[in-house]
Amino acid sequence: TPTLADPTSKLSNYTVSSTNGTLTVNPVGLTVLAGDATRAYGQTNPVFRATCLGFVNGETNTVLSGALVLTSPAQTNSPVGAYPIIASGLSAINYSLTYSNGTLSVLPQALTVTAQDKTKVYGAADPVFTAAYSGLVNGETSAALSGTLTFSRVPGENVGAYAITPAGFTSTNYAITFASGT
Repeated sequence: TPTLADPTSKLSNYTVSSTNGTLTVNPVGLTVLAGDATRAYGQTNPVFRATCLGFVNGETNTVLSGALVLTSPAQTNSPVGAYPIIASGLSAINYSLTYSNGTLSVLPQALTVTAQDKTKVYGAADPVFTAAYSGLVNGETSAALSGTLTFSRVPGENVGAYAITPAGFTSTNYAITFASGT
């Protein structure tokens, strides 16, 4: 009995023949995911990392061509905030690459404002109080801070030691800690 699987078969009133078809193998999707990172204001960007998701047939990143490039527009003087980490530079014959940005979080830089120790003679007016700064970056001075620096001291005029406490500065780029002097 004739069957359709036999291309030379003749069925009554029909001549059966076959034509070759084409199998198209399309690239599979592969996502290059830039990892998230953090750093403090005024510091250089860390080494960025990425992960590839979607390899098939046991393949790894060794089948990729080109060089992975990970960049961010954030510079050392970029203010506190979130910036993209952008991946690019790879290709592969069997994969259709999609890049997914990561996020670089720029966090406030630690800054300590310390009242400098002062002396005075019994009965004299208080000296002008000043502060020292530890943690300013990018060549900045106290002018980069908002607010007005003020000082308070423990009351008393007798011979002895009295704490001088600074306050008043704020900043989005600095996490400010105030330290007392004497």
